[in-house]
Amino acid sequence: MTKWIRLAALGVCGLMGTAQANEADAQSLQQYLASMTGFTAKFEQTVYDEQQQVLQQSTGNLAIKRPGMLRWQVETPDEELLIANNDALWLYSPFLEQVSIYDLQEAIGQSPFMLLTSDDPAIWHEYDISQNEAGYRIVPRAAGTVAWLQVNLKGKVIDSILMQDSTGKQTQFVLQQFSAQAPAELTLFHFDIPDGVEVDDQRSAG
Repeated sequence: MTKWIRLAALGVCGLMGTAQANEADAQSLQQYLASMTGFTAKFEQTVYDEQQQVLQQSTGNLAIKRPGMLRWQVETPDEELLIANNDALWLYSPFLEQVSIYDLQEAIGQSPFMLLTSDDPAIWHEYDISQNEAGYRIVPRAAGTVAWLQVNLKGKVIDSILMQDSTGKQTQFVLQQFSAQAPAELTLFHFDIPDGVEVDDQRSAG
C-alpha cells in the first residue's frame, strides 16, 4: 500500500469514526428529550452582536409538549407569542396587530431550536450533533440563518441555550424554574386569531 493510499484510508476511517460519534451523540440527545413528555421554564433572553455587546433583552415563558408543540411567550419589554402545534407555527405580535403563519415542518427544518420538539428521524438527520462538557452542539447540515445551537445541561435540567446566527450574532436563553413535564392544558398550543388582526399566511406563499 502506497503512502497516499494509506493516508486516504486513514482519512476515511477518521470520517467514519466521526460520523459514528455524531450518530451516538444524536441518539443520546434524542433519548434525553424522549425521557420527558416535554418541559416548561421561564427564560431570560439576551441578544449580543458580533463584539458581544448587548443588543436586546427580554423575559418570558416557554412550554414544550412533544412531539411538535411549543409555546414561546415574551412578556417584556414587548409582548410576543409563538405557538407551534402539529399543523402550523403561529407568530403573533399584539403591538403590530399581526399574526404570521408558517408550515411547521419547514420551520423545524430551518431552526435547530424547533428540533427539540420533534421526534422525526428525517428532520434529525438534517443536523450534526456532538456532545461536549456543557451539553450538546447542534449544527445544521445545510447553510441557513442559524449557524449552530448549544443546549447546556446541569444534571438532567436544561440550564441554558445559546444560538449563533450566520452573521455572528448570538442569543442566550437562560432557563429558570425548569420542570421536566409537559403542560396538561393542550389549549396552550392553540391559537385563535383575534378580531382585526392582520394575517400573513406564509403556508400558501409557495
